[in-house]
Amino acid sequence: MQQFDEELVSGSVTRSVWKLAWPFVGTQVARGLNLLIALSLVGHHKGVGGGEIGVAALGVAWQLFFLFIIMFVALLQGMAILIARYTGRQDSEALSRLVYETVKATFVFVVFFLVPLGYFLAPWAVNLMNTAPEVKELALPFLRIVLIGGAPLLLLLLVNRAFQATGDVRVPLILGLVSTVCNICVNILLISVFDMGVLGAAWGFIAGPVPSFCIAIFLIHRKKMVIRFPKRLTIGLDLGVIRSVLRIGLPTGIMSFLMTFVGVTMLSMLGTLDDSAAAQAAYTIGYIQLFAFSNWVGFSLSAASNTLVGQNMGAGKASRGKRCVYTAALWGLLWSIILGTLFWFIPSTLLSIFAMADGTVEIIATELLRFLAFASLFTVVAQTFFGGLMGAGDTKSPMLIILLTHVFILIGYCSINMYLGTFTATTVWTALLLAAAARFVLATAVFTRGRWRHIKVELEGQNTGEPVEQKR
Repeated sequence: MQQFDEELVSGSVTRSVWKLAWPFVGTQVARGLNLLIALSLVGHHKGVGGGEIGVAALGVAWQLFFLFIIMFVALLQGMAILIARYTGRQDSEALSRLVYETVKATFVFVVFFLVPLGYFLAPWAVNLMNTAPEVKELALPFLRIVLIGGAPLLLLLLVNRAFQATGDVRVPLILGLVSTVCNICVNILLISVFDMGVLGAAWGFIAGPVPSFCIAIFLIHRKKMVIRFPKRLTIGLDLGVIRSVLRIGLPTGIMSFLMTFVGVTMLSMLGTLDDSAAAQAAYTIGYIQLFAFSNWVGFSLSAASNTLVGQNMGAGKASRGKRCVYTAALWGLLWSIILGTLFWFIPSTLLSIFAMADGTVEIIATELLRFLAFASLFTVVAQTFFGGLMGAGDTKSPMLIILLTHVFILIGYCSINMYLGTFTATTVWTALLLAAAARFVLATAVFTRGRWRHIKVELEGQNTGEPVEQKR
């Protein structure tokens, strides 16, 4: 059986951050490449379901998909925070109990919520996006396919996040690469060979994670991981565990809902412009995909900070966890400077990846990338501090910050301009930058204040206490 990793709670802070950060980034890149390559294939596809219309449809449907899985995000994040804390205490029984009950809850969510509600609400959701009729025609079947068949994707995300929270980040990286290769193969076959366009991408998202999830279950069964099956397997849900997970994870789920809702709202607002399809395609490529190179690093450093703070607090070393977060934030800032330089100086080269290097889409997307060159500086650092706060169990502060910056600043600024009749695509890009700057200031202030050090995180029914913080 794999042992707990002591290097994450002792020794060099830089080594601890690096040990988690680079595999986290690799996993995020492998996961993100699924959508990036699908968008590229769809953008270059000349048949039905391809080109600018296909890219817009995929972007709209993908945003709506994340809107439907918000409750799963709450389960995922709540589980990860508890796992990190109990890994710091080296409590194998609690880890097994946590993961097993969360997997069962995910099955319940998929079968009784995601499939029926997602299928019947999909037409209504697509209609809210103010998309052109030809975009709706492609977005609706894509959304229904990924909602009905999305269980393998969600379960792989859950198992990988559980492994990462224990400090094992290399196995999720390998599983992510396997999933990406399978996804790419299916996408090439269905999109390009069988001429299915954007619908081929939907089936790729469903089929890609299946082999990796099977490998993960095999590793757990053979006791190759810190996490293993509990001694007693039950069918019914342990409501005590689910309450503990949701109590911590629900604010994170609300935060994810707000972020996704704002993304959907931005697409809907862009749909009111004269060049709606071009604006939505530019948003999909520029913000959802190219800016993902910033978000991938930000989410990776956030997850690494989450794990390191949780495990170090579980081991009674909160001060060391804080130093880990500051180190990760500095690395994120350096990466943002490099990425911002690329966004500013070679936007056309980046857009050519998606066959969007000329016409209206290029003009709109180039302007967006110039705004994102500065927004990335604020975004990655804020995400890193969010990870540290959530790892300590403070999931409410990030939620409130997102509420203020995304709803009141981002949507508020756009709504005022729509009321005044001055709304353009530039309005959205300006609002994104303003929200990112505000998020950076607030996240930095809350984390530096340090109240998160005194939050207690417990699994209901698990008789363990918080260790006293050790001195440096």
